[in-house]
Amino acid sequence: MAIKAQVPAVPVALHGTAEAMPRGRFWVKPGVVRVEVGAPILTTGLTIDDRDQLMEAVRARLTEMLRR
Repeated sequence: MAIKAQVPAVPVALHGTAEAMPRGRFWVKPGVVRVEVGAPILTTGLTIDDRDQLMEAVRARLTEMLRR
């Protein structure tokens, strides 16, 4: 959608969700979840053929954000 609209893709990482709702559980326990908004990734000039490249860039940025 970002490519089609020629707007930046903005990665958003959620920290603390695994503690608030562990995998396989059906309830949420109280906790702190921190939302981190990453730097925009420009899509100006990209076409649908560039979507895999954009997805990899977003994935790499999210991985970096979640490691901190």
